[in-house]
Amino acid sequence: MRNGQPYGGLERATSSYRSSDLSGPRLDSIFMPDVSEANKIVARRVAEAFGRRPKITTMWDADNRSSVDVAAAVDSPEKGLTSYSTVNLSDWPLYVDGRIHETRIEMMGTAPSEKELFENAVSTAAFCVIKQKWECYPGAIFPDILAMYHLSKTMKHVLFTEPFPDSPLDKALQLPDRLVSWLMMVPIADSEYELAKARGWEALGQIFEDRDIDVWDLERQPVV
Repeated sequence: MRNGQPYGGLERATSSYRSSDLSGPRLDSIFMPDVSEANKIVARRVAEAFGRRPKITTMWDADNRSSVDVAAAVDSPEKGLTSYSTVNLSDWPLYVDGRIHETRIEMMGTAPSEKELFENAVSTAAFCVIKQKWECYPGAIFPDILAMYHLSKTMKHVLFTEPFPDSPLDKALQLPDRLVSWLMMVPIADSEYELAKARGWEALGQIFEDRDIDVWDLERQPVV
């Protein structure tokens, strides 16, 4: 299913019955016994990228049948912002054009710290990949992911792009059984969504770059 329809099949996420705070002991001693070594390696890369040990929360879908772990680092990359990343989405295959893609993905994004439900938006996007096999790649747009949680008056959807070049998450991570790449969630407005559909996401990205927009500002005005 490519990108879906507004609100169509979106899974509302709720926080976990358990969470792991990586601000104290070593990463290896924090994780629950059922966490794989691959997930631990992914979490270490996230901690390196965020510049601190994040809190990892298990997020559940509406039926409490599927879950995904999301790391959150407060005041990263700067005070007042919180950065998020899935750490076990790559346990599930990524489908593109109906076939399993050779690369697995993790999703990351950053938002003002007071927008705590952004963590839910990250997990909802992950459930779209896990449960509904939505295609996710640079340029993919997931409609209404932000609108579902009323995170912004202007930004409703997310555009996936490669992480910023200076981030450690810009580099793929080779694990023994998989290659993992990160995709960054960029909030966009209705009008920006329409421009991306009409002219391609690269055209929208070029406008963002030319105007040097703050992609972490959920209350910014649309560029078109």
